[in-house]
Amino acid sequence: MKIAILGTSNSILKNGYAPLYQALEFPNQVDNYSIGATICQFIPFALEKYAIFKNYDFLITDCCPNDSDCFYCKQRTADWFYNELFTILSTIKEARIKHLHLIFPYKNSQVLQKMHVQICEELSIPCLDIGSIITNATPRSEREPMQDIHHVSPFFSKQFAYVIKEKRKEISKNPVQTSGKTHIAKKYIYYDLTKNLQQKYPVITRATSHLTENFIHIQNKQEILLDKLPALDLEGLYFYSNKEAGLFNLSSANSVRNYSLYFPTADYIFYQPIPQNTFPVRSFLKIQSGFNKKSPYVMMENNAEPERKDYSELLLNSLLFSKETDTPLEWKEKEYSQNIQNDAQRFEKIYFFIVSLEKNTALKNSVPEEFIVIAANLFPNNAHIRKSFTRLLKRTENPYYFYWFVQLYLLPRKKYASAIKLLEKALQIKNDTLFTETLTVCAIKKEFFAKAHTLIKSMDRSRNFTAIKLECMLAAAMRNKELFLLNARKLLNCNTQFHYLLFLAASCIELNEYQQAAELLNTALADRRNFRQDNKTENMRKINELIRKIQEKTQ
Repeated sequence: MKIAILGTSNSILKNGYAPLYQALEFPNQVDNYSIGATICQFIPFALEKYAIFKNYDFLITDCCPNDSDCFYCKQRTADWFYNELFTILSTIKEARIKHLHLIFPYKNSQVLQKMHVQICEELSIPCLDIGSIITNATPRSEREPMQDIHHVSPFFSKQFAYVIKEKRKEISKNPVQTSGKTHIAKKYIYYDLTKNLQQKYPVITRATSHLTENFIHIQNKQEILLDKLPALDLEGLYFYSNKEAGLFNLSSANSVRNYSLYFPTADYIFYQPIPQNTFPVRSFLKIQSGFNKKSPYVMMENNAEPERKDYSELLLNSLLFSKETDTPLEWKEKEYSQNIQNDAQRFEKIYFFIVSLEKNTALKNSVPEEFIVIAANLFPNNAHIRKSFTRLLKRTENPYYFYWFVQLYLLPRKKYASAIKLLEKALQIKNDTLFTETLTVCAIKKEFFAKAHTLIKSMDRSRNFTAIKLECMLAAAMRNKELFLLNARKLLNCNTQFHYLLFLAASCIELNEYQQAAELLNTALADRRNFRQDNKTENMRKINELIRKIQEKTQ
């Protein structure tokens, strides 16, 4: 079975449910296309971009916290969300794909959480109301359910990997329900800019830790033109938040509007809905970097005016259009006696086990293997769990269990030789970049440089960014300055996120390339977005630590 996840940050956090869910689902294939900081409209975009209905057997979606934040900040109305969500979920239902909608809670408001539940009830779409399940769990936990306003805490989120798997199994056994009247108010149309315009405009590649994409490069004051278009509405853009991104404008027949692609975080891949609904397209669409004086205002949502208003470069991958097909719906709140008993029982089954472990209760022989793997992630220092995990490795053929044992028990103790054996066994069962990357790191630590080089060359070309990062590590370990600097430039051509700049700076210090290290640190310091209220203290601590190392070595 092939499973696709289209969600937001709750579905991609390293300390969330998704990495463990992928492990628990083996031998089923789980592909995660989620991206952070976007609303429900990313789902129809991704459905088309990745041909989900054609390529997958099962679909998992999530978008409630960001929808809620957008509504709470009065950027979109309840009617807009109701019509959009009803159309999106109706589209999925009519495709007859097995589907589970995850409803993560939002700390500041429950209005959209209730709306998500209501729409799932109206359309008979299976869902997990995660906030309600956690709130009603017994015994009550003293732990805070949320780590911030958008994200469920790792303690609860990791346990839901098991609940989601069990819910998926239940849905898979039954036919798609035909009850629930669908309503599709608009048809979404995906437009790939890189495919259609690569002969006319420069294309460059950018990458993050789990995505690599090509982008049309629109330089300052330049424009791209799409002509011979039918009457459509532009819903959103899929883009890279490069440091040079700033103001841009859209124009079509009788319409000109200014917008901003300056985002709170730089060097990420985002989907951004057009602020304040849509942009009407008639016959043609012109996208131009910079401010257009024909429109006096800049329309924004979840971003701000850039520091430099006179300069802007855009990196765009694709667009989402729509065409109205039916009358938009209005939200009329209804009360549903939602039956979460079965889902709550699944959660309480693992939750009771985890709570017992917190009290250092010894394990029974009949503990499900999923509980052992999840508990090991939550309590890696628990001796009972570690013994049970060790016994589990002797009888399992799940390569992800080998991977998690390496991560939790072998790497922290620098047992690289044992880690290499387990990871090689994992790769014999399944060729996954996750295993290859960790195995390469272990080979470098053991100074098996030829082995590390061979592993890097064997990696999937779609994960080229990971390969470049590993090439940097290998060159630094070999103390090959020329090779390191070559690969460092390749990495910076793909991404200049804060943590990559510091990763390269630290390697430069080890290679006595202090000038190069200082330049990298200055690049990190130059972008104020690296020092927001939520990350300023920690990021300055990291930079000061590297500055101190440079001073110690140069005195």
